[in-house]
Amino acid sequence: MKNPKYRKKKRKSGPYAVVEIAGKEYYLGKYNSKASREKYGRLVGEWMMTGRVALPFSTPETPLVMNQVFLAFIRHAKTHYRKEGEQTSEYESMRRIIKDARTRYGSATVSDFGPLAFRSVRQIWIDRGLTRQGINKNAGRLKHILNWAVSMELFPVDRAEAIARVSQLQEYRVDGVEESDEVTLVSLEVVHATIPNMTRTLADMVRVQLLSSCRPGEVCKLTPGAIDRSGDVWEYEVEHHKMRGKKGRERSKKIVYFGPEAQTILLPYLDRPDSEPLFSPAEHTAQLREARTKNRATPASCGNRVGTNRQRKPKKRPGKRWGSKAYGKAVKNVACRTFEMPEGLSDDERKKFAYDHHWTPNRLRHTQATVIRQKFGPEAAQVILGHKSIKTTETYAERDAEKAREVARRVG
Repeated sequence: MKNPKYRKKKRKSGPYAVVEIAGKEYYLGKYNSKASREKYGRLVGEWMMTGRVALPFSTPETPLVMNQVFLAFIRHAKTHYRKEGEQTSEYESMRRIIKDARTRYGSATVSDFGPLAFRSVRQIWIDRGLTRQGINKNAGRLKHILNWAVSMELFPVDRAEAIARVSQLQEYRVDGVEESDEVTLVSLEVVHATIPNMTRTLADMVRVQLLSSCRPGEVCKLTPGAIDRSGDVWEYEVEHHKMRGKKGRERSKKIVYFGPEAQTILLPYLDRPDSEPLFSPAEHTAQLREARTKNRATPASCGNRVGTNRQRKPKKRPGKRWGSKAYGKAVKNVACRTFEMPEGLSDDERKKFAYDHHWTPNRLRHTQATVIRQKFGPEAAQVILGHKSIKTTETYAERDAEKAREVARRVG
């Protein structure tokens, strides 16, 4: 998009300069004067800072509307919410929030968007059935969008301050709003029963993650060049870990350690280039097709020949690297096939069965943390998980209930 032109207009007293921004002409002063050039640069610069949406001020003649504010933030978010050259999930979360807000207040002026409008948008998420924690998180994101707009002079300060006073939803204070389930460990028996039904690639990812207590995203990004194999215990320094950039953690390091058993699993994957991910979705897909062909019930001489029913130009092909969501979805699909839902269960029983058996990789970290805590103590779990505070480790490593039972037997 080209910048607005510095244009000349004629009048009896002499030529003067104008610039047209967002459909409106702005008078700059005497044509080709230093003052007019400065004003032109200032207006265009401020317009570019808002994402080429509108000038950062509202007048009675041309009041800003919320659609302009939202569009300016989206253009800012495209470049701001990026990690390792890719857009993060936070960008998509912001887009969904703006989509909901636009349905009711897209054409409203910025002066019309206040606490009541904010509560009206929040009611959309309540009616949709989101949990209290999810609603509060979305409300916080919307407040962040408005605060950013204040910093760009696109939204009134007094309105933002009034919206900031809207309190979060309190626990068990709003009818029809449920609490989020805490992420807890998954039984090792369930994990070991699920692994045989996975492809070799997916099973190795799960085993490595379980043995090293790393996060799903960290095992997805693992490359041969990132592993230091100089010692008997291999070390993997995670460059862009979850806590990097948080207050007090700007220079913190996250090391994932691989022992002998994990090394045995990783060895067959180390023959690829240093920058290439160890675990490939394309290999997983090929192994799936090979297994389906092997288990095919129709004789090879009948029906479709292998590979003939595939699309020539599929809309989506397997990528070079796993994403955390795709990895989690693949694991959960296998778990659902391994443990079919029994019939005759109530809604609460179905929910409990699904949570106990239809697991996702983010729960493996909790499982291994609890095992390490039981064997080596809380400090060992803290070091392995890479936590700065032991309090954070407590949320991952569940306390051993058997110890409490033993104390109860002796005491009472």
